[in-house]
Amino acid sequence: MRLHRLWFLLALGGCVIYTSKGSGIAANGALSFEWSFGDASAPLGCAAAGVSYVEVLIDGLPQPLGNCKDPATGIAGATVSGLGAGTHDWEIRGEGADQTILYDGSGQTDVGVGDTIVQVVLPAAPPGTGTPPSLTFLWSFGGRSCAGAGVAQVHVAIPDAVTGADVDASVPCAGSNGVDGVTVGGFAAGSYGYTLTAEGADGGYAATGTVTIGSASPVLTLDLQRD
Repeated sequence: MRLHRLWFLLALGGCVIYTSKGSGIAANGALSFEWSFGDASAPLGCAAAGVSYVEVLIDGLPQPLGNCKDPATGIAGATVSGLGAGTHDWEIRGEGADQTILYDGSGQTDVGVGDTIVQVVLPAAPPGTGTPPSLTFLWSFGGRSCAGAGVAQVHVAIPDAVTGADVDASVPCAGSNGVDGVTVGGFAAGSYGYTLTAEGADGGYAATGTVTIGSASPVLTLDLQRD
């Protein structure tokens, strides 16, 4: 049976945060990736390589999709923090505007205390590279944020007639950096119905709908209304 993963949406910028699955040692290390694409003798930047988004996986766990270049700093890279000391596997995927995987690279890096910098040139990805697509919800409540509406949690229900692995979970309304939303991963291609419900300071909110998931990972921006 396919299992869905819920990833708290931390940012759609160039920084992702990951909490280590644990080595028994305090999670106080970080990996800072700086990436480029193509031939190592003449690497390409994000625009020249046609890369809009980058997905980072640490020890097999995917992080929320981020922009190839951080719009705030102009750096093509990301920092992954909260890692336990030890050796961590990583994979980085450069994706086009339609989220087709164009470049894919992987490796292992020893992490200790503090920041470890990894500079990597990602080679072209073999055809068919990728993980099952995900679905990202970005939400508001009558035009207000989680904090503005007094919403602490949102219940996400997605009956999965394709694989039988239903999503039925309550998640924090806001990510740790204040982005209001969540990413749910592990879908097979198909059509899915969803229901989002939440309790705010002035009552309940809800939204329902249907989304078709193919090879790309859709992002839905929803304004939940009073039910």
